[in-house]
Amino acid sequence: MTTTPTPITVAKPPSLQQWLERLDNLRQLPLLPDTPTAVLTAINRPNSTAETVAQVIRRDPVLCMHLFDSANRIVSKTGNEIKHLPHLISLLGLPNVAQQVRAAPALKPDSHNPGYIEALTQSQLCAEITAQLWPLKGLAANEGFFPALLLMTPLWALWHSAPDLMQQRQGLLANPALSSAEVDNLTLGLPLQELSNALIQHWALPHQCHSVWHFDAPLTRKALAAIHHQQLPRFIQQHPQQETALQSVDWLLLCCQLAASQGCRNWFSRRSRRSQSALATLLHQPQDKVDHLIHQAAHRCAWLSPQQLHPAARLLMAWDETQQQACYCLQPEAAEQPSTPATTDTETPTPSHNNNLVLLKANLERLSERGGSFANLNQLLGVLVNTLNEGVGLEQVMLLTLNRNRDKLQSHFSTGIDVDSPLRSLRIALTPNTQKGIMGKLLKQQSGLLVNQENRQAALKALPPELVPHLPNSDFALMSLFHRDNPIGLTLVASPNFNQTDYRHLKRCCQAASKAIQDFALQQSRSRKSA
Repeated sequence: MTTTPTPITVAKPPSLQQWLERLDNLRQLPLLPDTPTAVLTAINRPNSTAETVAQVIRRDPVLCMHLFDSANRIVSKTGNEIKHLPHLISLLGLPNVAQQVRAAPALKPDSHNPGYIEALTQSQLCAEITAQLWPLKGLAANEGFFPALLLMTPLWALWHSAPDLMQQRQGLLANPALSSAEVDNLTLGLPLQELSNALIQHWALPHQCHSVWHFDAPLTRKALAAIHHQQLPRFIQQHPQQETALQSVDWLLLCCQLAASQGCRNWFSRRSRRSQSALATLLHQPQDKVDHLIHQAAHRCAWLSPQQLHPAARLLMAWDETQQQACYCLQPEAAEQPSTPATTDTETPTPSHNNNLVLLKANLERLSERGGSFANLNQLLGVLVNTLNEGVGLEQVMLLTLNRNRDKLQSHFSTGIDVDSPLRSLRIALTPNTQKGIMGKLLKQQSGLLVNQENRQAALKALPPELVPHLPNSDFALMSLFHRDNPIGLTLVASPNFNQTDYRHLKRCCQAASKAIQDFALQQSRSRKSA
């Protein structure tokens, strides 16, 4: 597949009120194609029971949702909530269940909405994971079935009602130049969490679903990162008000859902490993035990569609969704184009350089979350250079690192620079004058500088004289690398038509590399202690 993002035009998204009107009726969500025949056959068998019928019904998350909605409206009047599928079937009665199955819409065998099936698959995997892990918390295996299965109902509804829009959202999310908040505002008109919270208020879903969707999303990501890097006590010290929430069953359910969704995308990605390590920490269990139970859950999942890989098959194949996922960028709007025909002397702007967004995303993920896996620091820095050169598409990349005495910067890695260029053997003494200039500021804290035609003269005066004669005539940028509060070195990059987007990519790469250096140092320290 091509690694260059495909330009698309995104239509104006519906308003919140329009979304509510469009998605209010969950009964419009269709069952899987084989569900009606399978369930009716199970009901009509001699000596069929609620237990035997439940084994068939649980293979279709949407039918479970339809039946939960009917049964829960009955018991909610007494302040109770349905917990178990066989109990639900007994409460409604087999004739009522059969009637609802016949009345429900069903997907046609030749219908094509893989996003809808994928959302159901992730929900089913989440339910199976909770069934495996809940006993470790002292809870009944089936107690979390409905909350886990129905937690992502908003995504089911969105994929069914607006599959093209959700496909655009997924492709834009694959573009590292766009944040998830930007993509949600472009495609949905508001953050997914805000839309989901509004929708759930209209639906008769388990109370636990309401609680989970109200968790603070940025704080959740920080907590997961803290758990993954064994810094949970420090996180709780910084956010003491979150300690109770982190010990709750609601938060455990959220981690199960993240493990399911990330596992379906790539079982071995840093996000997947992060959610699995969070579960092991919260359950106070060995990581290998939790991993084994999660893998068992994957094998227990039903195969919802032969056109898509089973979760267990993805695990065995080390399947990576990013290799299949289309990547989109925004098509410039027509309003931004000239209102009159361009003259023959005007050329259409072309990209300043080629990039590889798949490589960029993969390397950013590796640097951000798997710094401890590098064999040595040179390998880590080599990945950074490769990311900037091949991923971002910058022509010239050079790393300057501090020597052991920390009184000189010297060339360490470079690409795109002539073999005989003095830059390859450059050494910059960190004298008091140098410390007062740009270099000193960059080495005080992680920061950067974009040098263009507007600030070039002032910047050159504040840079070391050893460096200035060898700088490119084009725009360039400098960005520092740190290990915690200690400077490691500087990154110098240049390319024709270097722009703000390139600078943002540079910033993300250097931040990820600094994170990787910290993780690498931590892993080396642990290895020395264990030895």
